[in-house]
Amino acid sequence: LYSPVIPSGARDFLQNIHNGLLSPFLYRGEGNDVERAEQLYEQFFDEPIQKAERVAIREALQATADRDETKAGLLDLDQKVVRLALQEATVTEYGDWGTVEIHERYENSTPEDQEIFYSFSLPESAAINGLWLGTAENPKLFPHVVSPRGAAQQVYNDEVERAKFQRATDPALLEQVGPRQYRLRVFPIPSSTATDSRAVRDPGELDLTMTYDVMLQPDVGWALPQLSEKRNIFWTKKTEHKRGNRTVQLDEDEWFETAIASQKTPKPSSHQIAFSEGYRVIAAPLTQQEKQLPTDKRIAVVVDSSYSMGSQRAELEQAVAKLQEAAKQNTLDYYVAIAGQSAVSTQSDFSAKSTIFYGTLQPAEMLEQFAQQRAERAYDAIILLTDKGSYELAKDKAEIPALSAPLWIIHLGGDVPSAYEDTLLQALEDSRGGVDTQVLPVLQKIALAGKEATVLDGYSWKVEPVSESAEPGKEVDGFAPLAARQLIRQQGRVLDTTQLSALDKVHAIAKQTSIVTPYSSMLVLVDERQREALRKAEASEDRFEREVEDGQNDLTQPGNVLAASVPEPGQILGVFLMAIALITLKRKSVRTTPPQI
Repeated sequence: LYSPVIPSGARDFLQNIHNGLLSPFLYRGEGNDVERAEQLYEQFFDEPIQKAERVAIREALQATADRDETKAGLLDLDQKVVRLALQEATVTEYGDWGTVEIHERYENSTPEDQEIFYSFSLPESAAINGLWLGTAENPKLFPHVVSPRGAAQQVYNDEVERAKFQRATDPALLEQVGPRQYRLRVFPIPSSTATDSRAVRDPGELDLTMTYDVMLQPDVGWALPQLSEKRNIFWTKKTEHKRGNRTVQLDEDEWFETAIASQKTPKPSSHQIAFSEGYRVIAAPLTQQEKQLPTDKRIAVVVDSSYSMGSQRAELEQAVAKLQEAAKQNTLDYYVAIAGQSAVSTQSDFSAKSTIFYGTLQPAEMLEQFAQQRAERAYDAIILLTDKGSYELAKDKAEIPALSAPLWIIHLGGDVPSAYEDTLLQALEDSRGGVDTQVLPVLQKIALAGKEATVLDGYSWKVEPVSESAEPGKEVDGFAPLAARQLIRQQGRVLDTTQLSALDKVHAIAKQTSIVTPYSSMLVLVDERQREALRKAEASEDRFEREVEDGQNDLTQPGNVLAASVPEPGQILGVFLMAIALITLKRKSVRTTPPQI
C-alpha cells in the first residue's frame, strides 16, 4: 500500500528485502497458469480439480484473505454449514401406486445466508408433482410454478447473483437432469439472528416440502430419493428422521433409506388415462415372457477407457462376463474409446485386465469415436459401459452423432452421474434407450426392442391415440402425473425438439399436470419482482436453453505479494524480525561448528 510517510527510497529498499525473503517460497508464473492447471488436471485425472482436491483448496483458502462465492459449488460437497433439523416422509397408498411427501426443516447458524444443493435419483417412471417453501407453522406457504427449464435456471441463478449486492428472498429450483436424476437448490437459507451482539444467535430456519408419485416396487416398497451429491447440508444424530409414527437412524452420507415398506400387499394392475391432446396412456405389469433375455441381436458395446474407469476394473470385468454370457445367442462387437484419439479400436472380445485407463472422455466423445469406426455396420442396440463420470466437464450443446439404434448407458459402480448435458439426455430419449447400473435389466429391455411400449420399473407403458381400442383398465384422474411423464416422453421422441413450438407443446402438458420433466422445471418464487423476472425469461427465445452447471466456485485470486506496493507496517516488522532471526541463527551456527583439522 502507498504510504506518504515513508520516503520513496526507503519504500523501494523495504520492498526489495520483502521480495528477496519471500521469493524462494512463492510460485512466479503467468497470469493464466491457474486456468491451464485446471485444464491439464481435468485432461489427465478425468475430474475437476475443485472436486478432486477440494480439501486442499479449502485449506489454502483459509490461509488467505480470499473467499469463495455464495453459491454452493464443488468445494462445498462435504461441507457442514446448514443443518437438517427435521426430515419427514409419508406415503399415501392407492393400490400399486402412491404419493410420497417429503418435508424438511433447515437451520443455518452462520451469520451469512447460505445455499443448499441436493443431487438425487428416483425410479425412472416417478413423477415429481409438488414443491413448496415455508415456515414451521405453514410449510406450504409459497407454492411452485412449472416453467421452461432455461427460464427457471436463469431466474434462480440471477437471484443468487443478486444476493452479492442486496438481501435475497427465498427461491428454490427443482430440475430433472437425467432419465432418473434430479437437482434441487434452495437459496437463501436465512442467516442466524440475535436481538443484540451479546445474545446467543438463533439459527435461521426454512421449511421445504416435495411430493412425487411412484409405482410400488414388489419386495422393495415405496422408493425414496437416493442421494448422489449434497453441498452445504448435513445432518447429525440429533436430526429427526420421521417415517409416519416411527423414526429411523441414518448415516452421515445417507439422505434416505432405499424405500418405505408398504402397509398393504396390492397386486400390480393395469391403469389407463386419456389426455386432451388426443392420447391415452396405458400402464400394465410386465409378464414373465417380457423379462426374457435377447436373442439374435447384434449389439455394439462401447467401453470407456478414461482414467476414472481404473477404479471400476473389477466391475467392468463382471459386466463383460455377463454380456459374454448373453452373447451365446447374440453377436457382440466391442469398441474401446481412447482419450486423445479420433476413433475407437474394434474387437470381437474385450479384456479389462489388459486395458490402460488414462485421460478424460465424455459420452459425446465416445459416441463420436464409435460412429466413425462402425462404418456401415448395423446394430439393434448400443451399450456404453462407463462409470459415474464427471458431468461438470460436459460442454453445453455437445455434438452427439446420429444414433441408428437405442443407446443404453450402464454406469458401473452402482452410481448414476449427478446430471446429463441436455443434448445427451435428448439423444437417450430419441433413440428409445435409457440408463442403468446393472447389465441384466438393460438386456431385458433390449429383448423388447421394436415394440411400441416402454418398459420401466416393472411396467409396460404404452401411448396410443384415443380413437384406438384400449386395453382393460380403469381411468383414474389421480394417476395423471405418472401417465403424463410417459406422454411427454413419447412426444419428445416424435416431435422435433429443436423447434420452440414442439418444446412449448410438451411443456404445456407438464404445466397442466404440474410435474417436473427434462423440459420443464419447478421454481418457487416469493415476491412479485421474481415473478416479473420469470415472465420476461419465459418470453425469451432461449427459454429452454439450459447451461451446464459446472459447479466451479468463483475464487478470487490472492494479490501479488511481490508487487511494487509497500507492505503494511506489520509486514515490515515481520520482514525485519525474520532477517534478524536468520542472521542470529547463522552466527550461532558459526560459533558452534567445531574447527576442521
